[in-house]
Amino acid sequence: MKTIFHTSVTMADKLGYGEQFLGIPGLKSKFIGHGLGLELVEDPIISKGRSTELEPGMVFAVEPKFIFKDRFAAGIESVIQITDNGSRFLSVTPNKIFVVRH
Repeated sequence: MKTIFHTSVTMADKLGYGEQFLGIPGLKSKFIGHGLGLELVEDPIISKGRSTELEPGMVFAVEPKFIFKDRFAAGIESVIQITDNGSRFLSVTPNKIFVVRH
């Protein structure tokens, strides 16, 4: 779990969005995903300090976000299942950026 978290933070930094990734400085989320099962949010948590090994059958909600202070926030939540060969998306919403205006 900590490798997934570290990789996502590193990618955000390389893309120039490290400051905005997971929230504004001082109020950043400490995780990017969590297990799904009998409860909506359950272990394992995908965070910096967790070292749980991924196993086939596990299902996660992965929810990275970017917050641009006083401007806007952008995020997506995808449901992913760990398989014997890797992973697969279970979410039916296309994994792309879209804008919601009110």
